[in-house]
Amino acid sequence: MEASLSLELATFIFGQNWLLYRGMYLYFFLYLLLAPTIIGIAAVILSPDYSFSVGACITMLLIGFSLQAAFACIANRLYLYHAKHKISAIKQRYPDHHEQQEEAIISAGETSLYIPIALALLPLLIAIVVSMFSYVNIYKRIQQDLQFNSMEIHSNRSVELLPKISL
Repeated sequence: MEASLSLELATFIFGQNWLLYRGMYLYFFLYLLLAPTIIGIAAVILSPDYSFSVGACITMLLIGFSLQAAFACIANRLYLYHAKHKISAIKQRYPDHHEQQEEAIISAGETSLYIPIALALLPLLIAIVVSMFSYVNIYKRIQQDLQFNSMEIHSNRSVELLPKISL
């Protein structure tokens, strides 16, 4: 069973989260290291003076898009290699017990939606927490300014209420 070179649509859309769904954690971390490194190297090559331009931004997006497409093309082969490696490790662990081999292969082949969903929601949760802290901070500043202004107005009125003494 040989995997052909084809575009895996789920991988193209969900990117590295597909690796987590498939249980390919080592490949996920490698992707997290390599993709930004490649984009960073391309940025240095294309814009060595670190100048920002719309053209450079579009180029970086196209490079990222190309990396995502290339990854989607090799995803099936990568998963096939990963699955074969797991199956051979299970067969070595249980050489004479075919029923245990089958059970272990079935349990090793299960997918997990919990980790990709959690990682997809993590930025949203972080944004909510940060916005709550900034809201509380802004609210405290407004309260302090209001207290300071009311004290200032009160002190100005008390000065106006004092009788004027002419010398």
